[in-house]
Order: sequence, then structure tokens, then C-alpha cells
Amino acid sequence: MTTRDGARLLLLAVAALPEAAVGDGPVICPFRRISGRPCPACGLTRSWRAALRLHGRDSVRHHPLGWLALAAAAWFALDDRADIRLGRADRRALSALGGVWLAVWLTRLSRPAR
Repeated sequence: MTTRDGARLLLLAVAALPEAAVGDGPVICPFRRISGRPCPACGLTRSWRAALRLHGRDSVRHHPLGWLALAAAAWFALDDRADIRLGRADRRALSALGGVWLAVWLTRLSRPAR
């Protein structure tokens, strides 16, 4: 399976999930079940569902970087060049994005538990 195939499958799965499956259902994240705190990806499915339905505020509320992850997945799913090897500039951009993702997660961890 290529990156492109995986991105397509992921986008289709999120779009096809029934609302009841992503609403106030059970917590399936092992990190959150053990710690009571969100993992770096907690809220992404709900964020993507909201973004796919053009509910921007809800998307950002569920995960501040969900829209960006959705855009990246869509690019990987649709662009023929998505499976090329990463160059130096791409690695720097991904490193910077990783730092932003870490900062967002640490900010979310610092908030009081719900």
C-alpha cells in the first residue's frame, strides 16, 4: 500500500463514519483512557468530520491542527507526486511542523482535564 492509497482509505473511512460513531461515543484512545489526557492525535477524527462538512470552528475546537492534517491527507490522496522522496527543504518543513504539533499538544495537556 502506498502513502497515496493509505491517505485515500483514511479520508474515505472518516467521511463514511456515522455521526454516532464520532459524537459522544466511548473513548478509544489508549493514552487518554490511561491518563485522562489527550494524545497528540486526540480529536482528529471529529476535526476532520467537521472540516469535511465545512464547520471550521468545530474542526479547530476538536483539534487545532486537524484542518492542516486533513489538507495534507487530501494532498497525498490526490497528487501523483505525493510519493516522491523528501528533499532537505521538505524535511525542514516537516521538522518545523512537528515542533508546532508538539507545542499544540503540550498546550492541550496543560489545560484542566474535562
